[in-house]
Amino acid sequence: MKRFALASVIIALTASASAQATAASDPVLDLFLPNCAESKLTSESFGGKLPGGMTGEIFSLESSDPSCHFGSVRVKTGDGRTWVGNPWPLYNQSGTPVEKIKALAWSALQLSVVIEPGATEGALQKLRVSHVTESGRIPVDGVVDTAGTMFFPGDFAKNAADMKAKIDARLAPIIAVSPTRGPKDAPVTIVEFSDFQCPSCKRGSEAFEPIFEAASGKVRHIRIDMPIIKSHPWAFPAAIIGRAIWRQNPDVFWKYKKTVYEGQADLNAFEIDRFGRNFAEDHGLDLKRYDADVASEDIQKEILAGLGTAFTMQVAATPTYFVNGTIVATGADSAHLKAYVEKLLTGK
Repeated sequence: MKRFALASVIIALTASASAQATAASDPVLDLFLPNCAESKLTSESFGGKLPGGMTGEIFSLESSDPSCHFGSVRVKTGDGRTWVGNPWPLYNQSGTPVEKIKALAWSALQLSVVIEPGATEGALQKLRVSHVTESGRIPVDGVVDTAGTMFFPGDFAKNAADMKAKIDARLAPIIAVSPTRGPKDAPVTIVEFSDFQCPSCKRGSEAFEPIFEAASGKVRHIRIDMPIIKSHPWAFPAAIIGRAIWRQNPDVFWKYKKTVYEGQADLNAFEIDRFGRNFAEDHGLDLKRYDADVASEDIQKEILAGLGTAFTMQVAATPTYFVNGTIVATGADSAHLKAYVEKLLTGK
């Protein structure tokens, strides 16, 4: 499983020295917790400075499953709203809130960002913080307190139902343009965040196929591209090619996905374009339309928007599977994911 650096950096900046204790269940926190084998949730006090009226705890999930990872902060406001994720502490930076975010992004993560301010609600201001990459901007939405103490990617919510509604609203436009198979009214929906160049994603995909096939039309599967642009040089072009194929022939896309993972070790940034066009030609696609789609800014923005939505939702690793809205760890050879899906389908 490939994890992104942000979570570990932010937790390191805010962890306290207090002892951990077994944590109580929280319906909002549960929306972000992965379902893992033999897991135990622990908490410790938040060691960083928070905006006025807010309290925080750091939560960690311990499990025998190596695919299970969780380390996040839960913040509560004085009026009872909750946020879960990895905040950006700004109190050691100087300047305006925007200047502080830019300084932290560069000093801690070596990210160049562009910031678009939004509406102010009380002491919190909405922001879109876009990571600038060679492939385009990755938009991450969040809020910052007007004093510039902390940036919170994602949303504060009144309760679990409110938080789920906000997550669903963020996912809906991304799902609408992402490769999908299986009936819309299937009892089980699996949203997969994945990267074509990620070895763990290859193994996950190979193990997932028997799970999908065994469900006999009872599972809807949605793949959201989450290319790790900084360290996987051909993952983004491979995702673009996949979307171009998907637009012409959805069935051929799933063959493309399988073929890419089978040949993953032999592909590289110099070969992926030729590989993709040859694949399109071999499968009878309209090459003029294919070339236009590969060059399309719309497809690039779709993928970047999906990546930004993943970061906004605190998805921190590839592959990640949401099963009916719950993050489910795969387990060895995807055995835990398989058992979880089977239980939903059979009730056993």
